[in-house]
Amino acid sequence: MKKLKSTLNEDIQLFTSIQKGDKKAFDLLFLKYYPRLCSYACQYVNFNNSEEIVQEIMIWLWENREVIKIYPNPSIILKIQFFIL
Repeated sequence: MKKLKSTLNEDIQLFTSIQKGDKKAFDLLFLKYYPRLCSYACQYVNFNNSEEIVQEIMIWLWENREVIKIYPNPSIILKIQFFIL
């Protein structure tokens, strides 16, 4: 349970840093969530399309970083965005 709490705190810190324009934090978040999101997207589309969709989500995240609300689990906002795109 301690690891889960630590990970959530780390993700919230990453999102907070991203909101302030920290590109290194964005890179870390990208590396952490890109494989998971591609795997999630593959449930609905083929692998090539899943990569393209996830890349679009990440671009959207960066472009909208200042207005995104921080949720306890950042993967939720990323998965929600998958359906919006």
